[in-house]
Amino acid sequence: MQQPQDSRTESNNDMESSPPALSPSGSAKFSIVRVLTLVVVIVGVAAAVYGIRILTEKPVVLVKFSGRVMFNGKPVTVGGMATQRVDDDRDGGVSAFDEEGRFDLKTDGKPGAYVGRHKVVISSMTPTMPPSPLTPSVYASMATTPLFIDVSENPAENQKEFVLAGALPGSAAAKPAEEPPAKPAQAESVPSDSQPETTDVPEKAP
Repeated sequence: MQQPQDSRTESNNDMESSPPALSPSGSAKFSIVRVLTLVVVIVGVAAAVYGIRILTEKPVVLVKFSGRVMFNGKPVTVGGMATQRVDDDRDGGVSAFDEEGRFDLKTDGKPGAYVGRHKVVISSMTPTMPPSPLTPSVYASMATTPLFIDVSENPAENQKEFVLAGALPGSAAAKPAEEPPAKPAQAESVPSDSQPETTDVPEKAP
């Protein structure tokens, strides 16, 4: 009678000593926790790197730049101008002209322009239909304009007056000069002193 009792006791001891098995739901929860922990670590590292980059990089600021545009001795009061940096792809500045031909650059609606060298285009057209240019067309394209500005970190140095030169498209000055018509050939006159001498023939007596 005692041996059956001993077998039950051994089986109970084995059950108590073995670790409990994880259920499928418990294993899934453990995997989700590990994934979430890994994501948090990655995000934290990326945020730290981005923060260090912002602190080490020099902040980009806009600096005031203004001036005036003249053509044929008069201010250009219609139209506007635009700039484009030549050393990177940041946005350039834009400005309309006032009644005195003055401009004040803005970038993305904010006053100022990025520091550096900019190409400048100027466009001024009549309000008629079709419009006619009021300034030479060479200044209206980034490919042909000879105008540049250098925006300094010191706003006191950022003043520029442009004096445009050239003829307007379609104007008389822009057309090549026409050659005068050729004069018709004239017959050369023989000088009187070069006339052939005539000999008087004496009349015969009747």
